[in-house]
Amino acid sequence: MDDIIGGGAPQPGLDPEPQPAGPEGGTGNEPVPNEPKPGAGTGGGSDTKHRGFTQEDIDRAVEDAKKKWAQEQDEAARLSKLSKDEREREKLRLDREKFEKEKTEFAHKQLEAETARQLAERRLPASMAARICGKDAEETKANIDAFEAEWNEALKDAVNDRLRSTPPRVPGSAQGGGSSMKDIIEASVKKGF
Repeated sequence: MDDIIGGGAPQPGLDPEPQPAGPEGGTGNEPVPNEPKPGAGTGGGSDTKHRGFTQEDIDRAVEDAKKKWAQEQDEAARLSKLSKDEREREKLRLDREKFEKEKTEFAHKQLEAETARQLAERRLPASMAARICGKDAEETKANIDAFEAEWNEALKDAVNDRLRSTPPRVPGSAQGGGSSMKDIIEASVKKGF
């Protein structure tokens, strides 16, 4: 019965007597953070696998989060000092700014979609739409026209280079220097095929 409740003989690896508190307030039996586990980093194979994030990436993300949090705290402190009417006006101003930003982003995505459609109509790679898309429709049209001219020139040059290459040899022709079909058949008959 003592074994079920937790009494009885001490289990291996567990110290039944309480330990005095360490400098951090723990019992001294807790794992130490950032301490390598036994066998870790000894070239065991799986430890050398890339995990995706470097310490620099993590530090940068933490710093960005701290900056964002500090800005939010500053903004909250500033808003708390305003009167109720001023807070409402400020909230309205911030909402308007956010709306205008989203509206601009939406218009740009629409322009990019239209750019992809026009590129496809002209039989140009639609995947270039993001690179060709300008600030407005006029700039985008000029970019498409310039890209089309460059694309067609490069295509023309590639075709001309391909046509300039030497043609394949044809057996039996004067330029190929090979045997005619008649010669091949006669040689096969002589060999007994």
